[in-house]
Amino acid sequence: GVLDLQGRLTRADGTRVWRYLPLHIPKHTRDYVRDSVTRGSASVVDFKVRGDLWDMPFIDPKHGDFRITAKVADVSYAFVPPVAGPAAGPAWPGLTGLSGELVFERAGMQVRNARGRIAGLDVSKAEAQIADLSHHAPVLKLEAQAKGPLGELLRVGAPLAGEVGSTLADMRAGGNADYRLRLELPLEAMQKARLQAGIVLADNELQLAAAAPSLTQLRGTLNFTESGFSLAGVQARGLGGALRIEGSGRFVAKQEEVDIRVQGTASAEGLRAAREVDWLARLAKNASGSTPYAAQFAMRQGASEFLLTSSLQGLGLQLPAPLTKQAEEAMPLRVEKKVVLRDNRGPGGAAQVHDQLSL
Repeated sequence: GVLDLQGRLTRADGTRVWRYLPLHIPKHTRDYVRDSVTRGSASVVDFKVRGDLWDMPFIDPKHGDFRITAKVADVSYAFVPPVAGPAAGPAWPGLTGLSGELVFERAGMQVRNARGRIAGLDVSKAEAQIADLSHHAPVLKLEAQAKGPLGELLRVGAPLAGEVGSTLADMRAGGNADYRLRLELPLEAMQKARLQAGIVLADNELQLAAAAPSLTQLRGTLNFTESGFSLAGVQARGLGGALRIEGSGRFVAKQEEVDIRVQGTASAEGLRAAREVDWLARLAKNASGSTPYAAQFAMRQGASEFLLTSSLQGLGLQLPAPLTKQAEEAMPLRVEKKVVLRDNRGPGGAAQVHDQLSL
């Protein structure tokens, strides 16, 4: 039969919205809406149904209209609902305290002009869309802009980073940053999520590991995808001088590949202040001036390599001969660690790596 119905509600429970979706939409998709909207209220809910109910939800506009719009407040939206049991993975942080507009139109769902919080960060704008809820494999697209503490992002993001999660957990960060997130999430295959995220640094502080010196006044952009990261225009101060960082990393099939390149200037005063590297700080007590340097760090199949080079020109050394020099003199320095052999005949077939360290 043909129905022509429209009206307005002045109050609604956001957790009940899924009950008003057409049964034409697959159950697993309606279950997703039920499980993802876990809290919230709605006001000024307008709804309209017009057409032959046989054609619900009127994907073809010629057949009729189906539309629900609601102004929502204090919504908790777990866009990746938690999974119980053996298949459970790390819990994705959800959007909380969300306010905005929720729209169901024909077979689609949208969240518009939303504001709230995610993982301790303030979300200034968020948009979410499922273009076709009736599709057998619907895809959620989410875009968000946020701002907040970099350290909080590392804390919450570490469990989601898989093999490199422990590395992120060891980092220490200070200051706020701006974030942009784009996510494509197949509701039937959450593990196949596609991610694009950008972190715009603005005078942040970062310590990559407990035994590494701190970097300050960090500026630039870190871009992430589900399979890796890249650094764009990253500049900072460390070891008493300015430095520039470039690099990228790939994480595919549990294989970690990282390439980082650093160019900068180190001063004797900055080296003495690097108390995280005790031997370097003690050695710098006998140094004066400053010198340029270049460093490379790489990781392949779980083994790390690095190379540090410097002319040492501009750095005076008051050390026992033959390591004493005036500041204007050059004394080329090269410190290198490289993998010379990978042996797969270790215990249980595990790979053993043989390194060579040269100075």
